[in-house]
Amino acid sequence: RWLDRTLANARGDCRIAFWHRPRLTHGGYEAAPDLNPLWNRLAGHARIVLSGHDHNLQRHRPVRGLIQYVVGAGGRGRYHLREGDSTMAWARDDVNAALRIVLKPGSAVLEFRTPRHRVVDRSRVSCSQ
Repeated sequence: RWLDRTLANARGDCRIAFWHRPRLTHGGYEAAPDLNPLWNRLAGHARIVLSGHDHNLQRHRPVRGLIQYVVGAGGRGRYHLREGDSTMAWARDDVNAALRIVLKPGSAVLEFRTPRHRVVDRSRVSCSQ
C-alpha cells in the first residue's frame, strides 16, 4: 500500500529502489519471484534496483525497464556464480568491491570498485524526470 501511494502521482522514472534479496541473480541463492509484485509496480517508475544477499557482484540487463545490481562482495566469503542467462550483463565472484553511485539530473554512473579504488565495472543509466 505504501508503494502504491508513493507512486500514485509520481512522474518520471528517476528512482532507485533497494531491498535485501535480489529479484534476479546467478549467485548462491535462487532468484526471488515472490518479489515480482514489487518489481512490476516499480516498472516505469524506477530504473535501478539494488540488492545484496548473494555475496558477489552482478549487473543485469534491463527487465521491464529496471536494472538489477547485486552488491554483495564487500569482504565476507563470496559465493560462486552459476551460469547466466539473457539478463546477465556482467558479474564477478572473485573480487571484493563496493558500488559507487554518482547521481546527476537525468542520469547515474555506477561503478563497482575494489578496496584499492580499481573500477572493475562501470555503467550509466539514464532516466526521465
